[in-house]
Amino acid sequence: TAKESHPKIFQKMASHIARLDNLDAFNSQALANILWAYATSQESSTELFGRVGRHIIALDSLEGFTPQALSITAWAYATSRQSSPLLFEKLSGAAIRRQYEFTSQNIGNFLWSYATNGQMDERLFASFAPSVSALLGSCNNQELTKIAWAYAVVNVPAPSLFDDTFLRACLKKEEEYTREELGQLHRWSVWQEGLESGYRLPSSLREKCSAAATSRVSEPSSLQANSAMPELSDIIGIAFDDSSPFAVENDQTVR
Repeated sequence: TAKESHPKIFQKMASHIARLDNLDAFNSQALANILWAYATSQESSTELFGRVGRHIIALDSLEGFTPQALSITAWAYATSRQSSPLLFEKLSGAAIRRQYEFTSQNIGNFLWSYATNGQMDERLFASFAPSVSALLGSCNNQELTKIAWAYAVVNVPAPSLFDDTFLRACLKKEEEYTREELGQLHRWSVWQEGLESGYRLPSSLREKCSAAATSRVSEPSSLQANSAMPELSDIIGIAFDDSSPFAVENDQTVR
C-alpha cells in the first residue's frame, strides 16, 4: 500500500504462515488478502502459495468464499505465475455454483486468471457465458477485453455470448480502450474469423485493434500480467482506488 517493497519482511511472513500447523484461523477474505498482497508487491513466495493452495484444496466447502474472494485468489495465483491445477479446479466448481452472484469485475478477473495461468477449463467458460451475457451492459472496457481475450485463449466459442449485443458493447467503448486492451480485442477478433462465426468488429475498431497488436512486443500469454498489478492507494479492507482490478464499486468497503 505504501508502494515500498520489504523483501525480508515478506519472506519472514511467508515462512511463518507456511509453517503453521493449520490455517484454520484465517477466513477466506484473510487468505485472499494475503495472496493479493504478495501478488501486488511482486514478492511471490512459492512456499506460501503452495501452503495456502493446499489448505483451500483440503477444505470441505468453499461456501465461505465470496465471489470477490474467489476472484482475488485466482488472480493472485495467475499474476504471481503460481500453478496449482487442483486449486483452480476447486475454485472453478465454487464459482460455477455461485456465478450469478459475480459482478462483471469479478467475472473479468476470474476468467482472465484462468486463461493467463493456462487453466483451460472449458466447463467454466461455457457455464459462465449466460452470466457474462447478462452483465454486458455493466462491463467497462477492461472487463470486456479481458473476457474476450480469455475466451479466445481457452477457445470456447460461446455463440450465445459473442453476438450483435457483444459487438455493440465493444463499439460503445471504442474511444476508451488502451493499446493493450485493443491488442486483446484483436486476439478475439482473429479467433472469431478463424471460427467463421460471422461476427466481426466494425472496420474502424478492427483497424485500431490490428494496429495495436502489430505494435505489441510482449507475448500473448503474458497479456496484462504486469499491468494487472495496479498502482493501489488502498489495501483490501479499505475502499479501493479505481485503478485496481478489484476496485470496489460505489466506494463500498471489502470485508
